[in-house]
Amino acid sequence: MLIAVLLTILFTVAPGRASDSVGHLDLAALGFAPTAEPAVDLQIGAAEFDLAALAAQATDPNLAAVLANVDAFHLQQFVPPDAATVIAASNLATALITAGWLPAQSEFQGTRQIVVYVRLVGPIVAGLAVVAVDAGREVSIANVVGNILPQQLATLGLPLPN
Repeated sequence: MLIAVLLTILFTVAPGRASDSVGHLDLAALGFAPTAEPAVDLQIGAAEFDLAALAAQATDPNLAAVLANVDAFHLQQFVPPDAATVIAASNLATALITAGWLPAQSEFQGTRQIVVYVRLVGPIVAGLAVVAVDAGREVSIANVVGNILPQQLATLGLPLPN
């Protein structure tokens, strides 16, 4: 499920200025300071998502519309995580909520807890954050930045903000 969510988010993203956006997840400012380097540190920017939106237009206009409204995607994954990284990731929930992010969905898949957060600016989703923690296997943190309409999330099967 996590892979499906991350891939869905990855392919539902598009152009921009991630560092300037309210939807940008600034992990350092939120107190996330793992001692280990991530095994995966993926950043995708505007040019790649513009191209993806153009490619999707003919076959999936809903996907293309979402891609056109996204500024950036960032994924950090720690495999296997050390104890400090697991603790830092577990503390993100409080920091995200304090910073104005809203929990939209939470579920357990075996020993992995996955929580999806949204950052709203009026009726627009400025950011999505997915935090997945499986203490023995991985810690993954994904961030989608953009100007996404909640209805667009629903057409892709993603949680609607409250």
